[in-house]
Amino acid sequence: MVSKLFRPLPSKRYNCFRVRKLQPNGDESSSDEVIEDDRAPAEGYRLVSMDSLLKFVKRIHAQTACNLGQIQILESSYNRFGLGSSLYAKCSGCSMSGFLATDDVNPRTLQGKDVNRRMVFAAFESGIGKEGVAKFCEVFNMPFNMSPDTWYSHEETLSQAFQEETSVQLQKNCAEARKLAMLEEGIDDDNDDAITTVDISMTFDGTWSKCGYTAKHCIGFVISVATRKVLDFEIISKVCQQCTQMKAKLDEAGFNDW
Repeated sequence: MVSKLFRPLPSKRYNCFRVRKLQPNGDESSSDEVIEDDRAPAEGYRLVSMDSLLKFVKRIHAQTACNLGQIQILESSYNRFGLGSSLYAKCSGCSMSGFLATDDVNPRTLQGKDVNRRMVFAAFESGIGKEGVAKFCEVFNMPFNMSPDTWYSHEETLSQAFQEETSVQLQKNCAEARKLAMLEEGIDDDNDDAITTVDISMTFDGTWSKCGYTAKHCIGFVISVATRKVLDFEIISKVCQQCTQMKAKLDEAGFNDW
């Protein structure tokens, strides 16, 4: 399943609620949303400002005996993998030095993949692609470094998981539609040998990859009328990449023979 490719999210729910207050406030950095909760443990991922992180580290360091040193947040560009970064907090006046990996797996071990796989998955779901993610990171002044091979590797893993999960779900949908059809025809499902032909009422629907006549790809769905669930689907394309490549290499006669 696709969910197995990611680390599990916290299942425990905490009692918290939000109170929105519309009130004038001269401080633009303040939020008009006051959150009242039990301060539950923070889990998952966050977009964090480096300036805010530096101030946070300075407040913690202020509790130590060192009061002359200068705190810096440093980043190793060599140990950056996708959105996974290696950050270091160092003090020039004492021996304090700390390491922080922005991914939940240490990026220095070349295993910082969870945040990157989630990022590729989000690009899938929103349809923005790699260029869209790069633009998103650019707006936030957030470094983004991922090779095309790594991106395609995540895409391939996600695609395979989607196909496996889809196949399992379609089999369940077909079995459910078959069972209802057998009940309507008075066939005892206890004696179903999976060979008996059963008529199932179906409908068809589909959609193109985008609006307009320039769309070249579409997908069609076979849907059970009784269960209203998809029984099968087929992806159709107006173009063939292999034919396009061969047409560019061969003349008309050679292409027709091919």
